[in-house]
Amino acid sequence: MSTKQLPWKNLLILAFIACIAMISELLPSGFLQEMASAFNVPLGRMSLFIGTYAIMSAAVGIPITRAFSQVNRKTYLLWVCGFFAVSNLCIAFAPNFLIAFLARIIAGAAAGALWAMLGSYPIGFLPLHLAGRGTAIVLAGVTFGLSVGLPLATLFAKAFGWRMGFVLITLLFIASALLGLKLFPPVDGEEYNADNNYGKLLKNKGILIASLATILIVMAQYISYIFIQLIAQTAGIAVASAQAAFGVGALLSIGIVARFIDRYLFKLTLAISALTAIAIFILVVNVPSPLINYLAFALWGLGFAPMTTLLQTATTKQVDHGKALANSVSATSYDLAIMLSSLLGSITIASLGLSGTLWISIGFALAVFFLVFFNHKYFT
Repeated sequence: MSTKQLPWKNLLILAFIACIAMISELLPSGFLQEMASAFNVPLGRMSLFIGTYAIMSAAVGIPITRAFSQVNRKTYLLWVCGFFAVSNLCIAFAPNFLIAFLARIIAGAAAGALWAMLGSYPIGFLPLHLAGRGTAIVLAGVTFGLSVGLPLATLFAKAFGWRMGFVLITLLFIASALLGLKLFPPVDGEEYNADNNYGKLLKNKGILIASLATILIVMAQYISYIFIQLIAQTAGIAVASAQAAFGVGALLSIGIVARFIDRYLFKLTLAISALTAIAIFILVVNVPSPLINYLAFALWGLGFAPMTTLLQTATTKQVDHGKALANSVSATSYDLAIMLSSLLGSITIASLGLSGTLWISIGFALAVFFLVFFNHKYFT
């Protein structure tokens, strides 16, 4: 199968699922005040909408993958889309905070189930030499969701109300499931047994190295990214402009990674670590040049966007069987790192300030660079 023979319809519908899953996760962050007012609860309680989703996503990935490892991937994904649709519809029409919160928990669980399998799905229906490229195309939906989908959905929700924003997400998941009846490739699950289990997986040094690399690079990114508004203000540029430059870099990375991931996984993983360190270094030294700062944000986006694709690919390459289980370990490592980043970032911003926080990010980026450099065989 050549590049021109890639099953683009199948890959693009999976990428679209990734895109709307990101919108589902992040849309509430732009409307917490309006939602708190509608439900007549304090803003602090409403913010649980964000944290609880992430906790559920991290908590259920491995157990759900374990419980349903033998289920056909097409059937599995159709059910996940259904839970996403129902939960977002319940939020849209929730009469009170409790019902909306319970629906959000279900949405978080659906996200955990999705991310635990989506990266390994293309491996089941593509030849080995195109598996990395297929995964990159599917997970490019995450980047597109952040850069394009979320801003458009936010504009829609601002125009028609936050409840209609959740209705939109519901309709998109329903449409995806209907298309998926034809376009989701049927891929057999894998029986959980003596040769395919988490106990054996966690004794695999390659899995442990790739998981550690995932945690380090995600923390390098998110410890700083959660303060992107403050970073942009310190750099003397508008937050929207900084995010736009970041998005340009992120979108550019899609083509680069999809083109080269199957041949240059090691070099690409080193590159995103180096780009992250360089970009944040430029921002921490506070160069009095808007052009250089815009370049720094673009480089940051270039290093940020591919990390999911590269590290999930590295993780699943460590095993011949049990790739869905391996992918769930990678996804859980990612979610765990986001939670740790939020905790550590809140501590360092209060004790060390923004500059100290950015230096810690640089330290994590350099740590993953050397971890990968000295463990070349696990990233080939």
